Amino acid sequence: MESLRKHGCQIWGQSAETVTIKITTLQKKAVRIMTFADFRAHASSIFKELDILKVADNISLLNCLFVHDYFNGNLPKSFDNTFVKIQDIHSFATRSAINGSLVLPSLNSTRYGLKLINRLCINSWNSITKAQKT
Repeated sequence: MESLRKHGCQIWGQSAETVTIKITTLQKKAVRIMTFADFRAHASSIFKELDILKVADNISLLNCLFVHDYFNGNLPKSFDNTFVKIQDIHSFATRSAINGSLVLPSLNSTRYGLKLINRLCINSWNSITKAQKT
């Protein structure tokens, strides 16, 4: 059941931006109410104080955990050959290969390419590896 909740949030969280904006707004309102803060107070400091992840950060975390599960063999066989590390393609060390970044396939379609969960997982993973290096 935990796996279903985790991946369910990850999948619908990649949906249209209008949906995620509404959820983010509701989450900010809820956090302000929980802390009796002013309705115009900055929510970022409240999230940090309560030690709660924002919805977008939670989805990014789940994307990275999905890639982590892939490399540790914790996903079903249907996901085999989903992700490729840059270091497996190049015979020389590049910055991205050293960081552990993944290959981002080039796609032309927004609906069937740019918004694919695989691509979004790769973007999340690569941004984490870049941030970790600095």
